Amino acid sequence: KAAELNLTCRIEYIHDQHLPTLLKACKGVVTINSTTALQAFYHRAPVKVLGDAFFDMPGLTCVKPLNEFWLDPGVSNETFTDQFKAYLLDHGQINGSFYTELYMTVNNLIAHLKKLRAI
Repeated sequence: KAAELNLTCRIEYIHDQHLPTLLKACKGVVTINSTTALQAFYHRAPVKVLGDAFFDMPGLTCVKPLNEFWLDPGVSNETFTDQFKAYLLDHGQINGSFYTELYMTVNNLIAHLKKLRAI
C-alpha cells in the first residue's frame, strides 16, 4: 500500500523497539486508540488520534486533520498533559512499567491498594 501511495520513503515498519527511546526522538505519533499515546504524552510528543480513544480531546491531542498534522504536529499543552497524567495515576492506573525493576511496579501497586484500604 505504501508504494501505491508513493510513501515508501516516508514509512518504516519496525517492531520490538524500545518505545521511550523512539518517543523522545519522534516529531509526532499517529494512533487509533493505543496506550502508546499515553507514553507519547509523557515524552511530550504531539499525538493525532484516528479512532475513538478516551484521551482524544483538544489540548491533549491534535484536532487538525491528518494532512495538517503531518506538516505541523504542533506542541502538546504541557499543563493539561500533566493534569491528565496526574488524574490517570490517581484514578485509573497504577504507575508501573516493563522497563523498570519489578519491585518498583509492585511497590506502587501495594501503595495503591493501601490507599484504597484494600489491604
